[in-house]
Amino acid sequence: MKKYLLLLPLLLAACSDEPGGDVIYDYVPVNFTVKVVNASGQNLLDESVPGNILGEEISVTYKDKTYPMEVVNSGRYYLPYWYGVILLDGEYLKIGEFDGAARHEGCILHIGTRDIDIYYDAKINGLDVKRKFYFDGKRCDGPDFVLRL
Repeated sequence: MKKYLLLLPLLLAACSDEPGGDVIYDYVPVNFTVKVVNASGQNLLDESVPGNILGEEISVTYKDKTYPMEVVNSGRYYLPYWYGVILLDGEYLKIGEFDGAARHEGCILHIGTRDIDIYYDAKINGLDVKRKFYFDGKRCDGPDFVLRL
């Protein structure tokens, strides 16, 4: 029994959640979603909507590299890597994935001649992550935005 009591401190030390300890922190990546609608709320990313923007060049610039939009139908597909900007299921633009533990400025969504700045700040204290999101210079509640044209 004494042998087991001597091992107990070693086992508890391995469970420490102190930064720099043996625990690996895995922060959730961040994706931005952008719905593009007209004044009456119609989806301008739907090819059946008159005046849609699918004929315009759509891309995103991140870290001085521009990525053209790709079209993806979601299903069960998970995108755990940087893919730029995609049109997902004809519903919204998805931009990412970004490192959820870092500050990202300089992400610019291009739709035709329009340029929209998108970024966030992440502050981390152990497992507590606080993010501030910005879309076209305005602070937002989260990473999902609506762009009215």
